[in-house]
Amino acid sequence: MRDRRGAAKWIRNVVTSSDFEYFGTVSASGDLLHFLFDDHFSCAHPDVRDTELRERYARYRIDEDGRLWLSVTSLDGELPFATSEPVSPARWLVFRAITAGEFDDDYAIRLCQAPSDEECHPACLPERW
Repeated sequence: MRDRRGAAKWIRNVVTSSDFEYFGTVSASGDLLHFLFDDHFSCAHPDVRDTELRERYARYRIDEDGRLWLSVTSLDGELPFATSEPVSPARWLVFRAITAGEFDDDYAIRLCQAPSDEECHPACLPERW
């Protein structure tokens, strides 16, 4: 989710093979994450593309097994994080570490599904499929 330069990527893949992706930055202060997403797109739906700034927050922790816990407000929408600082979160998503190769090969649904008159976002990488 975060690299040393503060880059953040949130990708929601749904059972229909659609993807909804958000790129931006993340900073941490104590157990609070502050996200600023400024690039929203979908490889499956090339008409979904905007640069509206979305500010979100999450509490986080890393457990003894190295899993990352992120607080969420709901799993119904594309961006499950709070719009203000969460005080005592009740819902969490738990992530285990995987390699970039595992993500690309086994989990990422980034197939460019653009009609011939539209272009996909550069991150869709159609040559990888």
